[in-house]
Amino acid sequence: MAARLNLPNRLDNGAAADLLKAFQAHQGTCLDVNAQSVTQLGTLSAQVLVAAIQSWSTTDNDLHFDSISPELQSAWSDLGLSEINFPTREGGPV
Repeated sequence: MAARLNLPNRLDNGAAADLLKAFQAHQGTCLDVNAQSVTQLGTLSAQVLVAAIQSWSTTDNDLHFDSISPELQSAWSDLGLSEINFPTREGGPV
């Protein structure tokens, strides 16, 4: 069974260090990430998300994002990250 990580509302630059620690705490495990509540995304937190997606993609452990908020999707696109898809259980881009 996968561990679960609920992202906070604000993933601004001030949240990046805590976000990094949260992902580090789950390294080596399968992880489901609930991004439903995210209303803000800063560049440092976006970098943490990109690093997590890339890191998990090189392992045998699954990383899935579900319930991604429209605000997170919009900010992701605004930062020019549209080519990096959030991995989902359905396997399709989000």
